[in-house]
Amino acid sequence: MNKKIRISLKAARVNANMTQLQAAESLSDYTGIYITKDRIRYFEQYPEYVPDIFGKSMSRIYGIPVDNIFFGSLSTKSCRKNIRI
Repeated sequence: MNKKIRISLKAARVNANMTQLQAAESLSDYTGIYITKDRIRYFEQYPEYVPDIFGKSMSRIYGIPVDNIFFGSLSTKSCRKNIRI
């Protein structure tokens, strides 16, 4: 049985020894798109809403393969919030 281990975005950031502010600055520099620490917090709370470009970019700045980061819903509830990004 070959199961892949996946960690949350927050765990990936913490393992990279970054604060939310440092992650936002690094992601902004990497993508050329201004990102706030509030956006990082939002992505960590609702990883299912992370656009692919940011997911791949976070994977690179955190040094963790994108396949090892969990981008599904962290909630056990069946409903999803309608939140604008």
